[in-house]
Amino acid sequence: MLEDYQNDRDVSESDGGLYALAANATGTCATRKAQWEEYLAPSTDPDRKTVLWSLIRRHDPNPDSLVLALVYKQRVMVFMGDATKETEDFILGTWGAPGFPAADLTLKMGHQSSDTSSTERWIKLLKPKRLTISSGTKSFNGSG
Repeated sequence: MLEDYQNDRDVSESDGGLYALAANATGTCATRKAQWEEYLAPSTDPDRKTVLWSLIRRHDPNPDSLVLALVYKQRVMVFMGDATKETEDFILGTWGAPGFPAADLTLKMGHQSSDTSSTERWIKLLKPKRLTISSGTKSFNGSG
C-alpha cells in the first residue's frame, strides 16, 4: 500500500476519502489511502473492537499517533492527533509534502499545539486556511 502513495503523491479531486498519512513514526503502519472502511465502520456486533495498532511499546506513544486526512472535493481536513515533530518528519521523509488539491485546508494542530508538534515547517508546507487546537483549559505547567 505504501508503494501506491509513493507512485501517486497527488490526491485528485476524485480520490476523496479518508487517508492515513502515518499510523506510527516507524512506518510499519504507513499507508496511502486507508482501505479500512470495514474496520472503521460502525459494527452491529457490540463485542467487536477496532484496533489499528496495538504494538506501541514506547515511553512516549505520541509519535505513533494516527494522522488522518479527510478529502472531499476541494476541502481537506488534516487531523494530527497527538503526532509530534518526529511524526511530521517521518511523513515528509517518506513521501515529501502531501499533495492535496486543497483550495480549502484545515489543520487540526498536533498534540494540543504543544511545542513538540505542528512545526512551522509543517504548517508552511500544508498552507492551511484554518488551524484548530483541541486542548483543555489547564496550562501545561499545571497552574490552570
